[in-house]
Amino acid sequence: MKTLQEGEEPLQLKDGWDGKITARGLFLSGEPDLTFALGNHNLDGKGTFSARREGDIIHVEGPVEFLLEDDYNFEEGGSFAKGALELKKYRGARDFKTEAKWRQYFQAKLRIIGGILVPVEFNWKD
Repeated sequence: MKTLQEGEEPLQLKDGWDGKITARGLFLSGEPDLTFALGNHNLDGKGTFSARREGDIIHVEGPVEFLLEDDYNFEEGGSFAKGALELKKYRGARDFKTEAKWRQYFQAKLRIIGGILVPVEFNWKD
C-alpha cells in the first residue's frame, strides 16, 4: 500500500483471520455473560477491501463477514459440567452446534511517515 500513488485506481485487497476464543479470555475482558453462554469458541472473519491514497493518507475500507461457531459438547471441567454431563447421560441431552453470522463495514486511515504505515483512525459500522 505504501507504493500506491494518488489518483491511481484503488488497490483491491482480501484478508481473513480465524481464532480460538477462550472462556478465560472472555471473562478477563469483562464479558461474563458470554463466558457462560459460549465458553471456548471459534471466530472467523473474511474481508474485501479497497485502498486509495490522498496525499500521505491511505484510506482502506470494505465489508467484513464474521462467523462465530461454538460446539456445545458438555465439556468436563466447565462451570456447569457435572449437571450437563448428567443430563447427557441420564436424560438424553445431546451435543449441539451454535453459530452466528454478521457483517460489519471497516474504515481506516493510515499515514505514511518515513516509509512506514502509521494508524490514524479505525472505524467499525454495523
